Amino acid sequence: MTTVALPKVKVVALDAADIVKNLVKKEKVIVPTKEAIVSDGGKVNLDDITVNEATNDLVSGVITPSPNSLYIKETVNKPKLLNIDFSSAKGLAGKFKKLTKKLGKNRKATLIAAVALVLVLAISIFSIWKVREGAENQKLAEAAYTEATAKYDSGQYQITAGDKRGAAESLRTAQSLTAGLQNNKKLKTSANELSAKIQTALDTAEGIVRVQATTLADANQVVGSETFGPYLVGTNLYLISKSDFSIASISVTGGEVSRVLDKPSIDGKVTAATAVPLRSVLVLFTDAGKIYEFDTKDVKLTQQTVAGDFENATALASFSTNIYSLDGATGKIYKRLKGGAGYGTRSEYINDGSVASGAISLAIDSSVYAMKSNGEIDKYLGGKKQEFSLTNLPITINKVTAIFKDEDTAGIYELEGDASRILHIDKAGAYQNQYISDNYKGTSGIYIDEAGKVLYSVSGGKIYKTTI
Repeated sequence: MTTVALPKVKVVALDAADIVKNLVKKEKVIVPTKEAIVSDGGKVNLDDITVNEATNDLVSGVITPSPNSLYIKETVNKPKLLNIDFSSAKGLAGKFKKLTKKLGKNRKATLIAAVALVLVLAISIFSIWKVREGAENQKLAEAAYTEATAKYDSGQYQITAGDKRGAAESLRTAQSLTAGLQNNKKLKTSANELSAKIQTALDTAEGIVRVQATTLADANQVVGSETFGPYLVGTNLYLISKSDFSIASISVTGGEVSRVLDKPSIDGKVTAATAVPLRSVLVLFTDAGKIYEFDTKDVKLTQQTVAGDFENATALASFSTNIYSLDGATGKIYKRLKGGAGYGTRSEYINDGSVASGAISLAIDSSVYAMKSNGEIDKYLGGKKQEFSLTNLPITINKVTAIFKDEDTAGIYELEGDASRILHIDKAGAYQNQYISDNYKGTSGIYIDEAGKVLYSVSGGKIYKTTI
């Protein structure tokens, strides 16, 4: 059957090509614009599509289409008219009939052989292409794995040399390369093993300490999800509601929650708060120019007298019995002394002509630290700005929201709740490490007890406890 079929397959192919060739013709008509064509020196208008206009000239005096012609004007980028002449296709059925007669008695077998031959050829070409494509992709994957390994080795060397920032950059590149190999059947296992080693090294380079923050208490029903705090006074932590200014007390030993102040009637909205542990009070500033104190021993809220002008306080901190306030709009820091039933006239703490521009949070030991949202800190001592900058950072700080530092704490801590981390910096500004936990996501406030090696954080009205 093959000896009969193959010669006739050739005949079939040649006749079919002839039919297609006669079916489609191209007129040499130039179309310089969307609206007009030029033919034999004459410029005339032409509709986008003209179909079977047997009685009228397509282009007056130039082209006269046949009754079986379809003219389609193409785009300017292809300035020709495609002439599909259906007169050629009119006898298409007859031509195919004649074509099949040429195949003789074995025409069915010949057609099957022809189709099979075409299919085999197409499958073979596709298979060869896929094999070559797969080989090229595998070469690229192996090259990526080799580069990832080299970057990992480089990162390890940089860690040993003390270049943690450089090490972190090398290891992040290596991690990105291995991430693209997770679906590679030949390299998946090796890539996963390398990825695990890279992550361990990256944690070392970035100073990551992955911790388990456990729930100490849930005070949401008392203070809601948005709060000031936590503030430690004695053996209790305190949270102040930002919505109705209720206050919750949480025992650091057992986690018991108490409502110690329920929706007090105060003048204005609380904009900033802090604790004064030496006097066992919480201090609240309002946008109406009022100061209130909550005595944690007497469990009583009282309005304080205020002398002189009043600032728009966006952050508060205390040192000894004094109160320091940050006016976020001006970058000025004010100091107020406590006396009797109120506070005396404010005084500008910064006396060297500078301002804490862009600061959003305050912390005080014997110095005053004004932190910006990018993590930068302006440090003041005796009202004068000191040389201070964050150093040895292997990471990029995006948005911190709170700073913690007091006279009992050696380090400085910055909260970056969106990144679920708390950064630890020494007093000189050198980066030490970062604590990371899923429960730090959305954290709004922190308190660190370095002596007890405990970190308290609050998120959504819940207090979390972390051993550090």
